[in-house]
Amino acid sequence: MKNYSNIDDLITELNNGTFNTPNTINRKKMIFVPVIKEIPKRIKMQNTDYKHNKISGIPVIRNIIVGLEILRQLRWLNMVYPQKRCDNYVCDTKEELLNHADEYKEAFALFDDKSKRIYLDLLCLRLTGDFNYVIPHYKLSPQYLSDRIKWKNSPNIVDAGGYIGDTLMSFLSAGIIPGKYQIYELEAKNYKHLVKNINKARKLGVKVRATKKGLYSENKTLYFVPKRDSSQIVDYETPDKIDVVKLDSDLKIIPDFIKMDIEGSEVEALKGSAEVIKKYSPTLAICIYHLKDDFRKIPLLIKEINPNYKYFWIEHYQLGYNETVLYASI
Repeated sequence: MKNYSNIDDLITELNNGTFNTPNTINRKKMIFVPVIKEIPKRIKMQNTDYKHNKISGIPVIRNIIVGLEILRQLRWLNMVYPQKRCDNYVCDTKEELLNHADEYKEAFALFDDKSKRIYLDLLCLRLTGDFNYVIPHYKLSPQYLSDRIKWKNSPNIVDAGGYIGDTLMSFLSAGIIPGKYQIYELEAKNYKHLVKNINKARKLGVKVRATKKGLYSENKTLYFVPKRDSSQIVDYETPDKIDVVKLDSDLKIIPDFIKMDIEGSEVEALKGSAEVIKKYSPTLAICIYHLKDDFRKIPLLIKEINPNYKYFWIEHYQLGYNETVLYASI
């Protein structure tokens, strides 16, 4: 495992053919050992992990929960990556980096030093399959609620990819009670569960507007593949269709925060939110792991839409390739 201090060195080695990209993973060395070693370290960190605050008075139970969560992720990795190194979009990372080196360098320059380290290590994870790269960076704390965000009282929030309302519940559990909450979820079964959590939020005074549609770059009807936790808009014919809308034409609030976790439609949704982002400069939390070019396209697109964004940082929430969130604020 080699650490890189800047993206130029990584790209140079890829160009020269001196970067070793294995075809398969040494599962013991690259996944199982580093993940198992991580359990006691994470248990020591659990007192600052919001996820377990509700049982902070029962240390033994809290420790067990931390360990089980890590083992659950390990089991998931074993199922998803049994023999192959990675999904195709991950395995294409070398070609993607070399073909768009200048854009990666431009995106890299937007980040602070800590996020530059995360960005490089996540690229190396994709190139090598070595999970030692992700161990120092992944967080168990609630996704999208970065502790770097300065929350105002009763923030107005747009939640694209609302799922069953898990992010909404995370806000409430963290004591962040939104004023208005505009949420989009296109999968029917998820939407039914979402309504239940919306009712809980409304009892706390949150004004929620839920829409069974997707966000996109234009108002139209598209094909999609319904999956419980990863429904995806696609460019080929399927039995299922869904209405999508531009946030620019559908927004009913003045947003302080916009979250997008929409399975590869983030770029199109950002394009359809350009006027909102220009006008209001909300803090953004955008997933950048669904497509192979998200790592370069999404930060550059945000900066292009609104050059006033000064702060770009990355947080990673899984012992794996997924759940990487780009934050941006003015």
